[in-house]
Amino acid sequence: MNRLFRCLCLMVVCCAGHVTAMGTDSDDVIKVDWSPLLTDNVGWNITSGGVAAGFVNAVGCDAVNVNMGGSWQFSWLNVVGAKYNNGHGQRFTVGLGIDWRNYKLEGGTHFVTDGDVMATEVDAADVKFKSSRLKVFSIELPVTVRQRIFKRCDVFAGVVTNFNVRASLENVWVQNGDKMVESRTKGLHQNVVTADVLAGVKYRGVGYYVRYSPFNVISKGHGSEFKTLSMGVILGL
Repeated sequence: MNRLFRCLCLMVVCCAGHVTAMGTDSDDVIKVDWSPLLTDNVGWNITSGGVAAGFVNAVGCDAVNVNMGGSWQFSWLNVVGAKYNNGHGQRFTVGLGIDWRNYKLEGGTHFVTDGDVMATEVDAADVKFKSSRLKVFSIELPVTVRQRIFKRCDVFAGVVTNFNVRASLENVWVQNGDKMVESRTKGLHQNVVTADVLAGVKYRGVGYYVRYSPFNVISKGHGSEFKTLSMGVILGL
């Protein structure tokens, strides 16, 4: 978790910088804009931004009782991307980014897997679970549109295609009163390709987003079928 926090801090520092590649005065000059919070150059620009942190929930399956307050999503929508500003308040952006989701169960249940099927199970009376989490890491391809509606205030929407390259379970529990036990399971059957719908509002560079995926996290026949709903704060979109 400390390594992830340091990585997010580095992302924020990158987004706060401002670098522009200077050349001639011709239209062929490529502007490298690392600060979408501070500039809106007309035309095409290389960009980086969309650092987001929020809460994530599992929806559509009563058996998966996720604690949204203890489940997180961290993403960097546009590690690198291209944006087009038309000079009239619209921005179109395509990019390449990363996403990490962490679903935490509650209600006296925990995740289990037999190597092929993931499910949930009620905690045993003699076992106290500290946490039971499903973690998913993705490479994402976002396509977003931003529209200015008032001075310094914008709305945005888009579609994010996720390539879910890794999924794992982590269970931590206390057994026999004092012995802490931890187990991790990799190689789950997650859906490799999914898509999210993203929407939100931004004011003075700080945005608030809602993100929903109508696709199941785990592939059909290999576990509990649930969708994903998340919301949080996003910078530099």
